[in-house]
Formats: sequence, C-alpha cells, structure tokens
Amino acid sequence: ATRDDVRELRAEISQLRAEVSQLREELRAEISQLRAEVSSNFKWTIGAMLTIWGATVIPILLRLIGAI
Repeated sequence: ATRDDVRELRAEISQLRAEVSQLREELRAEISQLRAEVSSNFKWTIGAMLTIWGATVIPILLRLIGAI
C-alpha cells in the first residue's frame, strides 16, 4: 500500500465516521419522537379506560348502595 492509498483510506474512514454520527443523531431523534407518541397514546388510553370505567362501574356501585 502506498501513502496515497493510506490517505484515501483515512479519508474514507473519516467520511464513514461522519455518516455514522449523522445516523446516530437521526436515530436518537426518531426514538425521541416514538417515545413522545407512546407517552401520548398511553395517556389517551388511560383516559379512555377511566371514562368507560366511570360511566359503567360507578353507576352500578351507586345503585347497589341505594344512592340512585
């Protein structure tokens, strides 16, 4: 291998490192976005479950104790 070959390899390695770094940043951004979406979906799911539970179970309990 000549010095030119070594220089070319070093340049390619440097370029690959830059590309890997960019891909890592993109991946971190995607993961962050997915976490936000999952958190939002979880909150909506809990809210829907509480609403359904409140609309069905609470009236049944109130009827059992004779409040309604």
